[in-house]
Amino acid sequence: MKIVCVDTSTTAVIKLGTFDYYKSIAIVTDVGLYQSLLIE
Repeated sequence: MKIVCVDTSTTAVIKLGTFDYYKSIAIVTDVGLYQSLLIE
C-alpha cells in the first residue's frame, strides 16, 4: 500500500512521509492539517 495524498501544502507533504508505516490514505486539508483513514 502507498499513501494517496491530496495536498495543498508543501510542508504537509513532508510530514506525511511517516504515514508509510501505517499504510493509510492521508488527506491534507487547505489549512495544512491531515487525517488518516486505515486501508483494510
